[in-house]
Amino acid sequence: MPLIRLPSGCVVRSSVAHLGHFFWSVGKLDMRDHGSWSVHLGRVAGVEFRLHMSFLLFAAATLWLGWQVGQQPGSGDFMAVTAAALVVLFVSGFLHELGHVQSALRLGGSIDRVVLGPLAGLTAPSLPADPRAEAVCHLSGPLVNVLVCSVCAPLLWMRDPTSLTNLINPFSPEGIDGPLTAATWIRLAFWINWTMLLLNMLPVFPFDGGRALRAVVMAWRPGVSPVLAARFVSLFAKMTAVLLIVAACLFWQRSAPEIVPAWFVLLLLAILVFFSARFEERRAAAAFMEATLRELPRERSPWQVDDDDEEEPFTAPPSAGPGPVTRWLEERRQQREARQQAMEAEEERRVDEILARVFDSGLDSLSDDDRSLLDRVSARYRERQQHSP
Repeated sequence: MPLIRLPSGCVVRSSVAHLGHFFWSVGKLDMRDHGSWSVHLGRVAGVEFRLHMSFLLFAAATLWLGWQVGQQPGSGDFMAVTAAALVVLFVSGFLHELGHVQSALRLGGSIDRVVLGPLAGLTAPSLPADPRAEAVCHLSGPLVNVLVCSVCAPLLWMRDPTSLTNLINPFSPEGIDGPLTAATWIRLAFWINWTMLLLNMLPVFPFDGGRALRAVVMAWRPGVSPVLAARFVSLFAKMTAVLLIVAACLFWQRSAPEIVPAWFVLLLLAILVFFSARFEERRAAAAFMEATLRELPRERSPWQVDDDDEEEPFTAPPSAGPGPVTRWLEERRQQREARQQAMEAEEERRVDEILARVFDSGLDSLSDDDRSLLDRVSARYRERQQHSP
């Protein structure tokens, strides 16, 4: 980041683009009802793009921070650079998500809208059940960042080779705190897209690299379930979070006075990676169980006896009108149907409770009875599928 040396001798690091690309790139967690807190931007390739209110709040806070630093003597055009960094951040994030959208549509997926925020795209496309297609779709966003860097790098190299090498370190870029010229715009574009690329290629949740790694594991081992693949990536992500905390401690010991120090960014990143890993692991387990149970026929209860095993009810001989025996048999039939409907309602209630508990507390919260119920439901469904024509 640009280093601004004030007359007092302290060193101030610009956190405008740093915080921006960090929050944009790391925000891959799903949220609910994004559209109600977003504004319409337009449609691209039939997909609606909206801007989430959180991005506007983040932009306002960043501009306020840039204004505060710009009041210091020797800060130069810091406020203008702050605004330019927000513009580059928005455009880079838009192109990043557009890469995901175009790839998803070409692979046979679908997506109705993309909501952009400081946490990047808040919606995910629906993809076909193909791990290879999923990996390609998740890597399409970082590929856009590669293309932007490939365009900016030759321009910077022809102007001054050192201006390119000074931007390689995402924590300490140089040359983007001067006057807001065309060269400054190019440096901002390269640095923000380069940092977004580095973050999204981390093979951990919630980045694109983590989702791509999960898809690669499933493609490499076709017998691996989505739950097991998510557990593998989650375990690797938790180990990475520990390493990030260690790195944050090292940066903290030798950090200079900064608005947003590098150790603090690393600590936030470690927290995000750790809890994203837990969230993705639980969500994958809940989604897998819910998808399995949804395939069960709703008109039949797991406790319902098959027609072949059920005894034929006694029917009275035909007569001019329903006699007492016929009426008694009809009442018994209605009672059986009422009990059957009650069992089906109880089954749905128990399934909803199990799914909610798994979503909140994970698979470890399942009791033996819960597991027995799920095993029995799955076994009976597979048996019906084998006997169906």
